[in-house]
Amino acid sequence: MKTHYELGDALKADKIAVQARGIARIRVIEGSGRDRIQATKLEGSAFCVIELPLRSVREKAT
Repeated sequence: MKTHYELGDALKADKIAVQARGIARIRVIEGSGRDRIQATKLEGSAFCVIELPLRSVREKAT
């Protein structure tokens, strides 16, 4: 499994599992149209793993 450590590295997936020493308060922000998006910050030894890739990525793999 590849692990990224550089500033600005990002993950984008349909499902991501996370662990951290601290999780900031969850904020609800506007998404596209009527959608709402939840946002938060992980602090202290944060670790994330993609559990379900984006549908478009899964379709290309098959």
